[in-house]
Amino acid sequence: METLAQLDAFSAQDFKGWLDRCLRQQYDVDLEVRYRACDFRGLGVSRGESDIDDMHRLFDKLSSSAQESFREGMCLLLKHSEPATFPLKAMESLIVLVAVLQVRKALDLFLPVFGDGRWGMVCLGVSLSAALSFNPPPPVLKDLKRKCAEYALY
Repeated sequence: METLAQLDAFSAQDFKGWLDRCLRQQYDVDLEVRYRACDFRGLGVSRGESDIDDMHRLFDKLSSSAQESFREGMCLLLKHSEPATFPLKAMESLIVLVAVLQVRKALDLFLPVFGDGRWGMVCLGVSLSAALSFNPPPPVLKDLKRKCAEYALY
């Protein structure tokens, strides 16, 4: 496991790989791997109610520059993950994390990736729910609602 100082020095690309690994591990068949996926107690982060909560708590401990790299890493993972190789549940968790951390930049990726993109309608409903959590509402919300209506998801 990385130290907090190491995470603070991560680039967006580093966080993309780190998030990819953590999110995949959350849905591993091995219960021990799943339990340890977001166990950051060694970094002084107490366990939360969920893995998303654990990641949020870790995010809050990062420096402001590392938080920005973390957000960028989330965007890179959204942009480059392939449905054939990235677990659906992991993608849904990533979308929820976008909402929890209020990563506005990631919202602009929702339509090109979900609905119109390679993930199709698979995560469109979760994307809409995430966008609805932003205040003020993001400009992309109207288009997400329209796309969900096309698929009778909204």
